[in-house]
Amino acid sequence: MIRPLTFLLHAGLVCASIAVAQAPVSDSVSAASSANPDEVDTTRLAPIPSDDTTVAPIIPDPSAATATHPVPPPSASPGKRPGMRMGPGPESRPDPVVAQEPAPSTTISGPTVITEPIDEDSALRILLKTDPEAARRYRSPRKAFFFSLLVPGAGQAYVGAWAKMAVFAAAEVGLGVGWYQVAVVASREKAREAERFAAKHWRQEKYERQWLRLFADTSGAGFSSNGRQGVAPNRESYCASLYRDENQSNFLACKEDAPTSSSTHFGQFAKGGVHSDSVGAWSEDQVLDFRSNNIKDQDRFYDLIGRYPEFMGGWEDALDTVSTAGLKIYFNLMTERVSDPSIVLPSDPWGTSRQRLEYLSLRQRSDDLARTQKWFLGGMVLNHVVAAVDAALQATRMNRKLLKLETSWVDRLEVEGGMAIAPRMSTHATLAWRF
Repeated sequence: MIRPLTFLLHAGLVCASIAVAQAPVSDSVSAASSANPDEVDTTRLAPIPSDDTTVAPIIPDPSAATATHPVPPPSASPGKRPGMRMGPGPESRPDPVVAQEPAPSTTISGPTVITEPIDEDSALRILLKTDPEAARRYRSPRKAFFFSLLVPGAGQAYVGAWAKMAVFAAAEVGLGVGWYQVAVVASREKAREAERFAAKHWRQEKYERQWLRLFADTSGAGFSSNGRQGVAPNRESYCASLYRDENQSNFLACKEDAPTSSSTHFGQFAKGGVHSDSVGAWSEDQVLDFRSNNIKDQDRFYDLIGRYPEFMGGWEDALDTVSTAGLKIYFNLMTERVSDPSIVLPSDPWGTSRQRLEYLSLRQRSDDLARTQKWFLGGMVLNHVVAAVDAALQATRMNRKLLKLETSWVDRLEVEGGMAIAPRMSTHATLAWRF
């Protein structure tokens, strides 16, 4: 009986010590403990439990706790699991569950994932400030754009794209040379060829004599001022091309209603021969020299003699069959047709000329060549714009390579392959390009 009692005694002491540890420490106990730590207040010890008695835990009084003495957490004895206490029997019994305040929860955030796109401008500015080599290799897209906009290929040279520089520069030179050779030189040559043809085959003396014969008579059988303006409305423009000054006396004599052979105008321009084969007729070079020195507006003159039928009488192959009576009939029909559109006009009273048609063909070819300049100039403008855009894109790609955001086409190649031994030896390979 001694051993069981001894065991119970020791168990009771252990339980009492645990209860004392869990209870709040008052000021009096603290003072007593400080005075004599070996003395134990037996009034606070729990009675020794029997075999069939469960010890109730001592719940500390909240009023006894002070702000200066926080309650320490319960500590487990060595070899004892939390929530278990030693009982009098061979098996341990669980301690009653004491309600405790939940511990504050702590949320641990994981690594931050950046989902926004990379700000290339900011990254590039940082790189240029920290890497001297990147700052040396950097090229401004804006500068490249304006360089090539002014001179195609200059922006490509700025970014180091020498092959593209050669392409755009060659295109610019080719278009410029083509414009000059075709729209200027070739067109001018055709115009001069037409002028030489007119110098040989359009005889100004022949035309002036026909004009004098048709309109010198202003009597009833001749033409009035209105009649002359109706059948030959471009005579005044012709005189203006010769003299340019409309107040000059020769200009007034040229366009007067009753021309005379004694006028200064007739004496100045009615010469050179009525035909290139006539005796004493001027040669082609002599006619060209005379017209270049005496005709003030040569472009207008050469346009008039080919465009309008009233100058048909100056061509060598035109028959001199035009009469005043025939022109009067034609003019009267024109007047009546104003009130009666059903009237059909006869063929042109001035006749026809194959030389005039050939002359018009030469001038048309000259004009067609001159009109090609709009295509050359348009191509040059397009070359400037394309070169400017390409230079800006080339500079942007170059700067992206500095940030390692763009790879070359070699880096986008993927090669896969393999070899099989059974059932028979074979090999295979695959080349792919990611884009």
